Amino acid sequence: MIVAVCTVKGTLGATTTALVTAAAGATVTPAWLIEADPSGGVLAGLCRHLATSPGLERLTSNRDPFAFEYLDSVSQPLGAFRVAVAPADAFRATVAVSSPRSEWLSDLARMKGLIVVDIGRIGPGSPSWPILAFADMVIVVAAPTPLGLAGAVEWCEHGGRIAPGVTGVDPAVCRIATVHPPDKRRQQHFDPTDVRAQLGARLAACLPWDPNAVDLLLRGAEFGYPRLKGSPLCRAARGLLDVLALSQ
Repeated sequence: MIVAVCTVKGTLGATTTALVTAAAGATVTPAWLIEADPSGGVLAGLCRHLATSPGLERLTSNRDPFAFEYLDSVSQPLGAFRVAVAPADAFRATVAVSSPRSEWLSDLARMKGLIVVDIGRIGPGSPSWPILAFADMVIVVAAPTPLGLAGAVEWCEHGGRIAPGVTGVDPAVCRIATVHPPDKRRQQHFDPTDVRAQLGARLAACLPWDPNAVDLLLRGAEFGYPRLKGSPLCRAARGLLDVLALSQ
């Protein structure tokens, strides 16, 4: 199963959402997280356990069909899942995504397990668009504000067809995740109850801002780690398993 995680207005939280989705999925199935953001990867800089290679560049340059073994060879372990990092340099990341020398997306689509692809901000002309065509689910990360939710809902309802020449995706596979900051006074934020009421079945998850949990995940902690069991972020992320139809 391929899950693409993106934003449509530059909202923060796409990488965190991708991270916790992969970590939650790894509790029930083999899981990988692939950074395919054309603006460059961040995980190798955030996580001391991850080197800058191997990663996306080697993944997209392999000319032969591959399976689990190859994906494992171009990724690195982080807790219970594996990560294929993107280069921090935006030029190299863009080339890897826009000019692959392999059929890596169709190869991934044939694999079992959960493959989370962080594609960052998506917009007309983005080299990440082809990834959406292979995604079984597209999670759009939105700010829990009136404008943030309105923009994400419109994008999902039209499958991203918001500009001429954009092929778009099936609206049925689009879901919305919100990341809730600790200080609601900064903007007019909806609380999770309001978000659930407004989005209904379109909602993927309401994720609370939980930097301590994110730090533990970046240090390689698994969901079973005692300090993560009670984390609000991890509890919310476990709800994604139902959305992804992954049995616990």
